[in-house]
Amino acid sequence: PLVLAGLVLACLVVSGLLSWADWFTPAVPFKVMLATGAGVLLGRQVAEAWWLVAIAVIAIVADTWSVFAGPTKVVVERAPGALDYLLVHFPILGAEGPGMGLGISDFIFLSLFTVGALGAGLRSTTSFVAMAASLPVTVAVALVWKPALPALPFLALAFLAVNARPIIRLIGSGRRASQ
Repeated sequence: PLVLAGLVLACLVVSGLLSWADWFTPAVPFKVMLATGAGVLLGRQVAEAWWLVAIAVIAIVADTWSVFAGPTKVVVERAPGALDYLLVHFPILGAEGPGMGLGISDFIFLSLFTVGALGAGLRSTTSFVAMAASLPVTVAVALVWKPALPALPFLALAFLAVNARPIIRLIGSGRRASQ
């Protein structure tokens, strides 16, 4: 954990410096490593499946509120340049500008849920695949709908959907699942 924490800190510094220098594309892999490492560190703290359910529900509500009425909306409207530090941009074919962006927090939660699922005896591989598939779905919906769209609700719902049965079984029995 100490080595991973050091790597996370180093990626934070490097991605921050690259972004500050307006080198947003070279900062992308460091942002992803930063977020993934932070998610792994957080996910290793999860001991029970119900913790992940609570985290997922809170994340859905918090991210939805943040994007449509809270701090993310304020940043988008008043300081859009700050988003370059907090987003991982993906180009869109035929479009100018930075393209679509997924928040660093989306990658944190992807890792947190995957590692947490492993520790809580849930379907970690299936969870990862479903959550990874939810990200392009989010981008596709956002392209059609146009306004900023939170990815975390899609990601959390994908996690909950593939783990619904084992979660219900675990919560009902009060123990961990066997893999």
